[in-house]
Amino acid sequence: LNQVSLNNKSSSFLSTYCCPQPNTMVEKAFLCTITGFIIP
Repeated sequence: LNQVSLNNKSSSFLSTYCCPQPNTMVEKAFLCTITGFIIP
């Protein structure tokens, strides 16, 4: 059960990672967290 849950999470993450088109805001927020500031 845990293995299936883990695989589901992984494939969901991969799906999000491979298709970043609808996640522009998430991507910006992620970059913000990494750089520590927003690039205008």
